[in-house]
Formats: sequence, structure tokens, C-alpha cells
Amino acid sequence: MTTNNLSIHIVGLDIKEPKSIKTTLKIPHWFAAMQEELDALKKNNTWELVSCPPGANIVGSKWVFKTNLNEDGSSERFKARLVAKGLSQVLGLDFDETFSPVLKPTTLHLVIALATTQSWPSCQLDVKNTFLHGVLKETMYMTQPPGFVDHQYPKYVCRLHRSIYGFKQAPCAWFDSTDELLQQIISNLSMEFALKDLGPLHYFLDIELLHDVGIPLHSPPQLFSDNISALHMSVNLVFHARAKHIEINYHFVKEKVAIGALITRYIFDTDQLTNLLTKPLLKHRYKLLRSKLGVVSSALSNLRGSMKTITANHEYHGE
Repeated sequence: MTTNNLSIHIVGLDIKEPKSIKTTLKIPHWFAAMQEELDALKKNNTWELVSCPPGANIVGSKWVFKTNLNEDGSSERFKARLVAKGLSQVLGLDFDETFSPVLKPTTLHLVIALATTQSWPSCQLDVKNTFLHGVLKETMYMTQPPGFVDHQYPKYVCRLHRSIYGFKQAPCAWFDSTDELLQQIISNLSMEFALKDLGPLHYFLDIELLHDVGIPLHSPPQLFSDNISALHMSVNLVFHARAKHIEINYHFVKEKVAIGALITRYIFDTDQLTNLLTKPLLKHRYKLLRSKLGVVSSALSNLRGSMKTITANHEYHGE
């Protein structure tokens, strides 16, 4: 079959994404996509079949289908993804930490702009089954894939070794795996080049990074905020899991609160000291906040008197 004939054949396929698993199993190209997904899961040792433990929380699973299209509208690939029904996960039992850093679009746009203007060589990579590379720290159980239940062990469940799409901690598990990958890259580079381990970054391109100013604290510092939502985010893990795109400094505060290194307190907006520097205030409010900062204005009469005294002293000494 020529390339042109193959292209015509693919265009002629039904590219509608199926809704029913029973119908999907009868469609050859979608069945092949599901089989490809299962082969990747088995190759990665994602789970093992075990008897259902008493009292265990069994997370459901489902298939999600997607048709990738070419620029001309023809189908390029049929993708089938096995997804866990993460909504049934229990906090503290099935997951704890869910946060992972997310690249800002502005940062990505800046890198692309630099690469374009400077004519840097660029390439595009796609990590297949990204989340499957994340190792789970928790003991997780999931139902067998719909339509592909093992005939020998139909009542068994999947005990997960690696994360899959749909788990609340999947992004976090993937990010943790990248740390191990980075160490492998450094190790491979050291075999090819002479490297010197300079330790943690503290001085780079004439910029000194201060990790610890060395001020001893007898109790955790208190951070006052008039933003109730931000305060909730610093202590509420469930709410926090739905806010991964928020600035990373908020997540940093949350981590410090979790380990007891920082205490957050609510303060009324009228008592917020930063208003002194950011908002126009009435005279009495301005003086109140200024006094809380320990700033005291010198009386003009004292200033004039001091200047006269200084001038007189200079004249007396003939200066």
C-alpha cells in the first residue's frame, strides 16, 4: 500500500470519539489504540493483579478517547488513555501531597522568543505516557480496565506500582521522578567530561544567593494577611490541590506552614501595615500605622535648634 493510499484509508475512518466501551471494542482502530495503551502499561510494570484486600478503597477506572488531527483535518492518530477515577480517592489514605511546579506560559514564550531571535537550534519531544514514570509512595488499588478484565482472575484488582492519569498525586509523582533523572544525566556527563561538584548553588554570574541569613528565631515567625483565600490555601490540602497554577511563592508558604516553620494569621485590611506604603490613608490612620513600624518624626523646632547649635560651635572654633 502506498503512502497516498494509506492516507486516503485513514481519512475514510470514522474519527468520532466513541462514548460506549462496548461499541469501542468492536471498532478495529480504537481497539488497537486500547491494546497499545495496555501494552505500554504492562511494559512499565504499572500494576499487578492481586486479590481485593478487605476494607481497601478501590479506585475505579475508565477509558478516554482522543483523535489527533493533522493540519488538513485528517486523522493522524487514535489515542486511548486508561484513566483512574481520582474523585473516589481519600485524603490521607490514597494521597497526601499533590503539588508539582507548573511552567508559566510567559516563561515558555520568553524561551521560545530567545531561541528564535538568537537562532538557537530547537527540537520538540513528546514523553509518551508521562505520568506512568512516576512511582507511587502510597498503596493504591484500582479496578481492572473495562473491557479487558482478566478471565482467569476476574475478581482481582490492580495494585498500582506506578501512577496513571487521573490520580490526584500523578503530577507530583512525575515531578519526583525527574529529580532521579537529573542525577542520572549528571552521572552520564561525568563519565564523558571532567566535572567538579560545586555543591548547592550559592554564587552564579556575579549573583549571590542567600539561603540563610543566620538570624536565630526562638519561635516560628508570623505572617499576617488580609486575604482569607490565601490563608485557607496555606493549610487546606484539598483546596490546594486545585490551585497548582497559582504563583509558586504561595506553595512555598504552604510548605513552611505544614512543617511548623511559619504561622499565618488573619488581619483586618485597615490594620495591614503594608497599606502605609501602597495606599492613600487618612492622617490618623497613617500616623497609627507609622507608629507601629517604630517610625517617629523629629520636631522641626528641635531640628532648627540643633542646626543653630552646630553653627554656633563652628563659629566658636573658627571653622
